[in-house]
Amino acid sequence: MKDISFLFLVGIQYSLVGGKSNWTGRVELSYDGVVGTVCAWSWKTADAKVLCRQLGYADGIVSYDHNNKLVPTKRWVTGYFCQGEEKTLMTCLNTGFNSTFLDDLCLYNEPGAYASCYNDMIGTHIHMCYMY
Repeated sequence: MKDISFLFLVGIQYSLVGGKSNWTGRVELSYDGVVGTVCAWSWKTADAKVLCRQLGYADGIVSYDHNNKLVPTKRWVTGYFCQGEEKTLMTCLNTGFNSTFLDDLCLYNEPGAYASCYNDMIGTHIHMCYMY
């Protein structure tokens, strides 16, 4: 049986891609020149908060504004389980990098995890959330 682990890989770059702005989009990881995504089944606000702080923003939330034009890519991480206070996604409990652990919970061609980041705390700017 595989255990959920901590991910300690050096050289992973995170980005938000395909959003309507630079601070929102699909969560993508680049490692060794290969771009991949995070499975959406376990992605939650605590994970988005950690990612957004890691990208230099003050806060973040899960986004459901998926860009259907983005091509499915390799799935690097099946799930993160952050508490919300971690410094980086690499220090959150996770399913492992490039692991098939819990892979069956990810739907084939799913859109992946999405996030929206903010420079102010979410609680004071909840009115900034909008639907298209």
